[in-house]
Amino acid sequence: MVRPESLRVTTTDGHLENKLHGRLHDVVFAGGITKIHVRTEHGAILVVKELTTPDRIPNKGDEVIVSWRCEDTVLLPEAVEE
Repeated sequence: MVRPESLRVTTTDGHLENKLHGRLHDVVFAGGITKIHVRTEHGAILVVKELTTPDRIPNKGDEVIVSWRCEDTVLLPEAVEE
């Protein structure tokens, strides 16, 4: 698991260790937070939370890379049925 605020969206290959390729699906501006929805090449939708800034956000449909640092990854134990 990776928290949404630990993810980064770029249009160029970033320097972070983990990355998934996808397409920008939707952008939601919620005051000081921007939620960027990315559909990965595997079909999953990731939600990235970033502070709202005047920086250019890619357009809907653009190819993007979602990346994160190794230390931001949390492994969850497998569910055990009783």
